[in-house]
Amino acid sequence: RDDPHVLFSLSKSFASTGIGLAIAEGRVSLDDTVLSFFPEEAPAEPSENLKGMRVRDLLAMSTGHHADAIEPFPYMDPSVSPVRAFLALPVAHKPGTHFVYNTPASFMLSAIVQKVSGTPLVDYLRPRLFEPLGIRNPQWDATPNGVSSSTLYAGVRKRWSGRGTKNAVRGTLKSEPFCSSSVKTQLVSCSIERGRNRSDIGWSLVRSDATPGRARTGRLRLRIGGPLRLG
Repeated sequence: RDDPHVLFSLSKSFASTGIGLAIAEGRVSLDDTVLSFFPEEAPAEPSENLKGMRVRDLLAMSTGHHADAIEPFPYMDPSVSPVRAFLALPVAHKPGTHFVYNTPASFMLSAIVQKVSGTPLVDYLRPRLFEPLGIRNPQWDATPNGVSSSTLYAGVRKRWSGRGTKNAVRGTLKSEPFCSSSVKTQLVSCSIERGRNRSDIGWSLVRSDATPGRARTGRLRLRIGGPLRLG
């Protein structure tokens, strides 16, 4: 059926897919600093760690925050800019060195896509991903100022199960620019060491032989409801 289903944290995979598409279109680079997109929202005296935070750190959830600094987060408070609130958080660690599960970081990916494209993430993905995959009428929670926030609602039809889903998605995502080799190489190169494991939790594209919490060398897959090998 096409009734919307709440996708919870699977929404993060769609947010990072939006960044991958924006990279393919030349709108964003993994090494762009977060502050470069929102100079008007920056603190008066940003810390060195905040200055060094890049798009790749948002994707890898290695922004340098502590867990208690990002919860709760004012997504829906009309009196607060969520982007300004994120940039005001203390960044205790050098970005790229410390992992914490970070939903606000995924929100910032959405805000960046909207900043560079002029359209909310849900609308940016509609012709590039949702429509080719047959996902009808996707909806996304939005902040009071219209930024797609934490939760995506999407209709998943009965045919989106088993091998039919994998074949449909594989055929769609092999097309350019989504799977250009340069973008795949960039996306798969970023993860953060966590002891013996590596964190790719913010990325939609990970290595094809990865398991939760661990990524090894291999081909790429898109993690939307399960591993899909691309090429």
